[in-house]
Amino acid sequence: MWTDNRNEENSIEMHRAAYNDIHALLGAPISIPPIPVAQPLTLDQEIDTTCYITPAQEVSDWHVSILLGNHMTKQTAIKLYSSE
Repeated sequence: MWTDNRNEENSIEMHRAAYNDIHALLGAPISIPPIPVAQPLTLDQEIDTTCYITPAQEVSDWHVSILLGNHMTKQTAIKLYSSE
């Protein structure tokens, strides 16, 4: 009987200690470090024009149809996935 009572008291003390620890942590002010803000750039400054690749040959209708077909396939897959 005494051991049951002591175990219950220990359990209550542990819960009170845990509650006090959580309460202290939640009540503590949180300091968030400042985040440096990037300076705004114009669109022509953000786009690296040196990476632009000029096509070696003219784009054919076949290339356009392949590109659009791949794009439509991806759109369909996204629609089917999001509707589930």
